[in-house]
Amino acid sequence: MPKEFDFTTTSGVRLIGAILGDGCLDRLRRTYYANSNSRLIYGFIKDAKNVFGKDLKYSIRRKSKNSDVKIVSIYQTRYGKGLENIGLIPGRKVENNPHVPGFIFSLNKSKIAEFLSQIIDDEGTVNMHANYIRIKLCVVEGESQSNLICDIRTLLSKIGIECSVYQHGRYRHANGVWRKSWQIQINSFERLERLNEMLNLRHIKKRNKLNKLVGLKKLSMFPRKHVNEIYFSSMRSIQESKGYFTANDLVPLLGRKIGHIRNMLHKYNSKGFVIKTEDVKSDGNWFYPAKYNLAI
Repeated sequence: MPKEFDFTTTSGVRLIGAILGDGCLDRLRRTYYANSNSRLIYGFIKDAKNVFGKDLKYSIRRKSKNSDVKIVSIYQTRYGKGLENIGLIPGRKVENNPHVPGFIFSLNKSKIAEFLSQIIDDEGTVNMHANYIRIKLCVVEGESQSNLICDIRTLLSKIGIECSVYQHGRYRHANGVWRKSWQIQINSFERLERLNEMLNLRHIKKRNKLNKLVGLKKLSMFPRKHVNEIYFSSMRSIQESKGYFTANDLVPLLGRKIGHIRNMLHKYNSKGFVIKTEDVKSDGNWFYPAKYNLAI
């Protein structure tokens, strides 16, 4: 570990995670980070300043004129060489198939969780319909595995989270080189709940989706009486706001699939708990969902 920069801090591990995620250390030892999410962009800048010093010089530009993606550029090679000294390999990650720097494996669980938080911020997907978190990375076809995916699996294991790793197809890049996609998938409410307690996601949308996904377990574990109370409370809240509610309105509040909510509304309607005030309509281009009011 070089003495000039301390990468064992929270900012240090997040900085490394960002470069292994949506960032890059190019062959000239220049450092870049690209993202459309402003919280992640300014989080990267904060981490870089904490590690490299408050006088760090950088630039921000849009990827292209009409793009939402912003690119942070740090041109001083002194910082890039510091990153290279801890094990990051300059060049395209899809080609050089890097590893997570070895010292991260010996850090405490909270620091490992910060590193994984940055990886999920950049490369993670929270799937509300299939109930999982996925991390997806690619390597050129000649590689037998994604070293990053394997190392992330080891780090997840260190904080007590089991996961599945598998290859998920191949595709031909615009440059003509075939690539293989590798994935980590974390299933089960118990694992997702434990992971959620440890993560510190900056990506608000992903954080909210994970909280809702974990909340599905709590909802499914309630006695039937409490499930009804949760539904009726959500219906009442929307009705007080707009005068009625639809199945679509309930999806973000309850975190359940639209089909499940429609079935519950049909059930409540047949039992007289809700009244359908307007059926599904269509103007030939759009469908408008049925409207309901509480009857209790």
